[in-house]
Amino acid sequence: MLTLLLACIVAPCGTGTHLQDGECVADGTSDSGDTDADSDADTDADSDTDTDTDTDADSDADTDTDTDTDTDTGVADETTVCDDGISPFSSIQDAVDAAHDGDTITVCPGTYNEEVSIASVSVSLVGMDGPDVTEIDAIHNDHVLSVTSGQGADTVISGFTLRYGDTPDDGGGLYIEGSSPRVEDCIVRDSHAVNGGGVALIDTDSVLDGVRIVSNTADLRESAVYLDGGHPTLAHLWVEDNTSGQTGAIGIRHDSGYDLSNSVIVGNTMPVGASVLTNGNDGLVYNNVVALNVMGDGQNSAAITASVGTWYNNIIWGNTGAGLWCVSSGTASYNDVSGNTGGGLGQTIGCSDPTNILQDPRFTDSGAHDFTVTSLSPCTDAGNPAAGYNDVDGTRNDIGAFGGPGGVWVP
Repeated sequence: MLTLLLACIVAPCGTGTHLQDGECVADGTSDSGDTDADSDADTDADSDTDTDTDTDADSDADTDTDTDTDTDTGVADETTVCDDGISPFSSIQDAVDAAHDGDTITVCPGTYNEEVSIASVSVSLVGMDGPDVTEIDAIHNDHVLSVTSGQGADTVISGFTLRYGDTPDDGGGLYIEGSSPRVEDCIVRDSHAVNGGGVALIDTDSVLDGVRIVSNTADLRESAVYLDGGHPTLAHLWVEDNTSGQTGAIGIRHDSGYDLSNSVIVGNTMPVGASVLTNGNDGLVYNNVVALNVMGDGQNSAAITASVGTWYNNIIWGNTGAGLWCVSSGTASYNDVSGNTGGGLGQTIGCSDPTNILQDPRFTDSGAHDFTVTSLSPCTDAGNPAAGYNDVDGTRNDIGAFGGPGGVWVP
């Protein structure tokens, strides 16, 4: 009897079970404190703070505490501007004001009647379907778009038409000062300013690539692009039908360095001065076409006035006024200067290099503004012979806007 009693006390549960917390449970089961679905040591995907009271079988009351590391930035790394009632913003300026450095703002097709100032952040501002269908219209109020707070190349503006700017200052369509954004695949048109009706670049190392600048006006200087300070790079521009009250379609002044390449400057009007004027620091102007521009009478009334800098591989053709006027320290070589009413070379200082030619460039179709050159053109394989200037196919540089390393582009 004593033996049986001891067995009941020591082993009250059946085979394959054991006593736990006053209950018989299956062998192999242990209480880790919780067996519920969330395991009570949560690491939630959004890292928020949870306080769970468990109602699982063991009836313990666990409290989970997770640390939330999310920060609300107001605008996500990528945000969209659309006037559709769904997107977070319908105004480009509102999206810029809410943005943080490094954000990308993508803008739906449409016309946005506002002026946009990127004044405190570095962002990418992108028209998702390009400039033909995405327009910022300032309705003749101030600059259409300005960048003025020291931004660098990580600020990118792409895919917009900037239209109907009007300012008593400089840069009706695009105004950049003390900043160096990259501007590409844009159209600047129908804007007005005192200087730089289309674009003003002040103390900047900006890059403008693939920008059309058309039908702008300036009261004084440079109807299309006014440069003053810094060292901007201009490539693959189409500059057409701009009108200034005094000088120039493109003017490089004062302390500006510059690179101007693979661009077409055509059909611009000015009463005095040059279509392209270089009065700034030393720079490079190469592989461009300057054609069919109208200049008034007087000294320096030429398609190009090279006061300083180096000019090579350009076609200067069909302009009203002299073709190329070299003064001061400007030098020119491997250019084709022909068909200008005021003669080819307006002055021989710096322009007398024997590599310059005075022949019809034989464009593909100048009447349709197709300024590529034919295989029979004297400009084909006639540019600077150094290998660094070769066309993309490895052959010698073709003089004109579609030659050289940057010669493959569509206006």
